[in-house]
Amino acid sequence: MENLESRGLSPATCRRLLGASADDLSDAQVEQLRAQLYALAGCVVDAAVQDSTDKCEATVLRLVPENERDAVEERAGMLQFDAGMTRSAATRAALAVYVGSVKGKGRGAGVS
Repeated sequence: MENLESRGLSPATCRRLLGASADDLSDAQVEQLRAQLYALAGCVVDAAVQDSTDKCEATVLRLVPENERDAVEERAGMLQFDAGMTRSAATRAALAVYVGSVKGKGRGAGVS
């Protein structure tokens, strides 16, 4: 188990916050509960960050003209599966290619 002494709540603070429910817990049990709660908090933060990223990408995709959006999403799918990228990274890369093509060739260039 990772040593959490250098960050976060001390075991004594955890015991105080738990109140009477911690009276029957050993120090090792309080430490285990503390580690589990930090792990859970990390998962919640990671999920929130991912959800925020997904919403941003969805918003940007909606700004791509409908007739060009399928090509961008198809490119993202190919990057995800063929290149082994995460969906988020693949979407960002496909959007970058699209923006580059529009910027380099004019508004109606599309993605090939």
